[in-house]
Amino acid sequence: MGVGAIESPAFGGILWTPDLGTERSAVKTCISIPLFSRLTRYNTPAACAARSVGASGATRISPAAASDATNSFHTPAASFGSWVTDGPLVVSSTPTVTRSPTARRWRSWNTREMNQQTRLPRFGLYYDFRNPAFAGRSFARLYAETFEQASWAERDLGFESAWISEHHLAVDGYTPSPLTLAAALAMRTETMRIGTSVVILPVQNPLRLAEDALTVHAISNGRFMLGVGLGYRAIEFAGFGVPMRERRARLDAGIDILRAAFTGEQLDSHGGITITPRPEPGEGPELWIGGFAPAAIRRGAAKADGMVLPIPQLWPQYKAECALVNRVPRIACAYHWILGDDPEAELAAAAPFLMHQVNEYGAHGAYGLADQWVPITEPAELLRRSPCELMDADKAAAAVVEATLAGVEDVHWWTIFPGEPIERSSARLEFFARQVLPRVRQRLGLT
Repeated sequence: MGVGAIESPAFGGILWTPDLGTERSAVKTCISIPLFSRLTRYNTPAACAARSVGASGATRISPAAASDATNSFHTPAASFGSWVTDGPLVVSSTPTVTRSPTARRWRSWNTREMNQQTRLPRFGLYYDFRNPAFAGRSFARLYAETFEQASWAERDLGFESAWISEHHLAVDGYTPSPLTLAAALAMRTETMRIGTSVVILPVQNPLRLAEDALTVHAISNGRFMLGVGLGYRAIEFAGFGVPMRERRARLDAGIDILRAAFTGEQLDSHGGITITPRPEPGEGPELWIGGFAPAAIRRGAAKADGMVLPIPQLWPQYKAECALVNRVPRIACAYHWILGDDPEAELAAAAPFLMHQVNEYGAHGAYGLADQWVPITEPAELLRRSPCELMDADKAAAAVVEATLAGVEDVHWWTIFPGEPIERSSARLEFFARQVLPRVRQRLGLT
């Protein structure tokens, strides 16, 4: 999907907002939206051209750009806020997740000592399995190292989830087969929840996707979560022979099929067939939706078990929609952290890998028109033109506390930057477990 930029005078920077699909007309009638997120300072030439700010300094965006859409939240654009609604943060408890019995006790993140009002979320891994040529390693090695890392992170650090993204026809090997990799991860872990964030549903055959999801769910002994979204890359739709104008209808129809399959129902729309392997009653995979447009949030509240929603400003809106349909909100949040005791040094060391990731997204059209993307060449630009954030232990702990008090169920962040040695990402995971988590527990009074 494309994005446009909106100015936030209060923060002295730029905040991205989606330009949804093919609606790229000039801004005319505008509506104001409040901004109160730290996610500012993003910019591209295409986005600047679309920006509109009223005389009063209020941020404005065309209502045409706020049409029905669901974004795949594995894109950098997913961390950009828009359509913000004011409202109180409603603290909601989340279900306790059983952890690996081999994990060390001091690292337990969902323990009996926690009360019902304050329960830490799951902390998870986030993989796209990119393997750019400059990395000089085979896909076989990348997959093996990643599976070993996930097993270690569960066993020794207590991480409780892993999320896998999806894209097709990407030159750097961005994984086109997240369910295959999810099955492999399931075989290397014991209790870790495994999800997709997200499968591009409109280019899939929903019957086949349902069969594969149910198979992975059985292999994992009930640990699989299928996250789906709309998609935004024209090359993917063209490659699969799917007109982009049909994607919303295909998404809604696919969700209905998946929901029926996951509950073991017969599909009346397909002659009463039953999808197998049929789950036991009440034990099918969870269905999650990634999205941040108003219609996407309504869809997530009405049709999904939870939402991949990495924009804190939109959590109250999603909760309000859930209240309207009498459903409990469940949120998974992905971050773009550059994490370390010295995050500036970490940025300098990781810059080649991060610039590849951001520039590939830009070239794919995630930040506006692809042919107007100006590649990032300096590390400092990553902080101005992407959702990457410098996070030391205190800042990361503050973000986790914010998510915890908002009732977020799962917190995860990009684990391996494309092309970097596996040891670097493993060091960041250990930094979180040893330096960030104790601060979180102390601030929440859970020590």
